[in-house]
Amino acid sequence: MADDGDRTTQASDEWLRLLEQLKGAGGRIIIIGSGDTGKTTLTRWLTEQLARTGTIAWVDADVGQSQVGPPATIGWRLVDAGVIHSYFVGDVSPAGRPAAVLSGLLRAVRDSENSGAKYTVVDTTGFVAGHEAVALKAAKVEMLAPVNVVVIGDDRPIQRLLKCWQNFPAAHITRLSTVDVIRTKSAAARREHRSRLFAQALAGAQTRWVTVADKALVRGNSSAANQLPDGLLLGFVDTARRLICLGLLQALDVRNRRLLVHTHPAAESAAGIIFGAMALTTAGEQLDLETC
Repeated sequence: MADDGDRTTQASDEWLRLLEQLKGAGGRIIIIGSGDTGKTTLTRWLTEQLARTGTIAWVDADVGQSQVGPPATIGWRLVDAGVIHSYFVGDVSPAGRPAAVLSGLLRAVRDSENSGAKYTVVDTTGFVAGHEAVALKAAKVEMLAPVNVVVIGDDRPIQRLLKCWQNFPAAHITRLSTVDVIRTKSAAARREHRSRLFAQALAGAQTRWVTVADKALVRGNSSAANQLPDGLLLGFVDTARRLICLGLLQALDVRNRRLLVHTHPAAESAAGIIFGAMALTTAGEQLDLETC
């Protein structure tokens, strides 16, 4: 049985065959499919089953509907271990920060393997339609190769993706049917899920001044300093670009080289600050902005 929140799914014959195929081989596994096709349900079930054969890592590249770490990050953890590590992306849509998604994903996979993972299972977003989506998914597979690619569903975007890999021997493709008991999530439900996770990540944060003179600033596609919105999401990172904590920009003091940020005390120890491409309230609710 696979339990995904309030959903319980009986493992299908396809899943059992996939499990037998993967057992003993080790390596990287990436789950790809459109939204609401059962990617996370399968990821959870696979990690639980494979954990019986060795150390397993779950890498969560679904920046919009995170299960490991806060939204707008690439999170990973070893199954049966409580410690979560994350890399900051700064957006809940992979289309907004594709380079950060790829960089964070590669770092997370390498970290998991360096931590002794026999298998690394990567869950991804449902962003599969359009040229940008195809290019991003193709880049993920090529970057992680050799890799087992588990493709769920058979809609037109998936068919386009499969053509990208039909002559790519380093990607071993397994096709699965859509999980038929998955409930479709509304946009409001997805937004509520993100808000809840952001609120958890910001729990206990306070508004404080953070000096930036000794920190690397990565602006990404943020606009000019005088146009930065209140509540802009910030990622405070260490020297390896691992996320220390999130923060929400409140004000800038250019003369004294400091930022007023709603964040945790650990932000002061960060080696760098990455500016995100979205804004939040201190309660974790996403603000509607066309650009940041």
